[in-house]
Amino acid sequence: MSSKSPLQTKKKGFTMPHTFVILVVIILIAVVLTWIIPSGEYARVEDLVSGKKVVDATSFSYVENVRVSLLAVPMLIINAFSANADLITLILLSGGAIHMLTAVGALQALVAAIVRRFSNRVEVFIPLLMLVFGLICTTQGVNTFIGFAPITVMLAMSLGLDSIVGVGIILLGGAQWNGNFRPFTDFTFDDKIMYTCHRYGGNASKAAIQEIIDFRDRVNLPMYMGEIGHNTEAWQNAFCHVMEENNIGWTFWPYKKIDKSSFAGIKAPAGWDAVVAFSEAPRGTYQEIRDARPDQETAKAALTEFIENSRIQQCVIQNEYIRSLGLKTQ
Repeated sequence: MSSKSPLQTKKKGFTMPHTFVILVVIILIAVVLTWIIPSGEYARVEDLVSGKKVVDATSFSYVENVRVSLLAVPMLIINAFSANADLITLILLSGGAIHMLTAVGALQALVAAIVRRFSNRVEVFIPLLMLVFGLICTTQGVNTFIGFAPITVMLAMSLGLDSIVGVGIILLGGAQWNGNFRPFTDFTFDDKIMYTCHRYGGNASKAAIQEIIDFRDRVNLPMYMGEIGHNTEAWQNAFCHVMEENNIGWTFWPYKKIDKSSFAGIKAPAGWDAVVAFSEAPRGTYQEIRDARPDQETAKAALTEFIENSRIQQCVIQNEYIRSLGLKTQ
């Protein structure tokens, strides 16, 4: 007769590996597949709805095989981090801030206070939060809302709603730069959400955004043009009229940038061309990065002057841009 207790003989269940282990395994599988699956590519064409370059699904062709070496993986990871450093930093800081608020109970207290006030007024709560996040994304950057997603989900569920409503308070965007709504095959899960689209180029006509209008009419829910701009004043003026004639609200973007296509133009500092050239230079190896790196003092001086030039007092107000939006200037 065995002397082991039932707890001692119980089989150990499956334990989910650490996130980093899962990522490493996925990377290794992808590397191996580059040596097995032939290389190919798709042509990119301009999408008439978003004005962006998108993949042409009928244009696939095989190209010379590109095999990835395991030794190149660390550099590829560094390049990916470098290219998305702003978004990664935002997510890390947002997550850390939410953790601190949760640890001290401040977030729970805020949620409880809001629930007490809006428990019977959901029809006010949702539009109010949508307005707040619309202002945040307009003035502080499109990706800024990411850190607030857990808060809106918590608020929605505390009010008896589901998590989809919590995320939807921040708006649902289409694929491919918020220009393609064909992936939304099921839009019946909620009738209290709003969709958002973006457009920067293409024809400034109703026909160019007909798919967006058709989707809006089919789901019978509001459509909001979250970003326009980066084009000529004539194009922007014509496109604003098209949206207003078709009952689509819109937001200009951005507020500030170097030169034109913004409310306030930032003057390019001395040595800025060297900074731009470095950002666009090949960086597949450490040697390429070292070769492209500009003089450190020149780059530091350019970035310091850029910060100073970004002050609204130093910017050049783009009156033609403002008037193209139908707004008045002094």
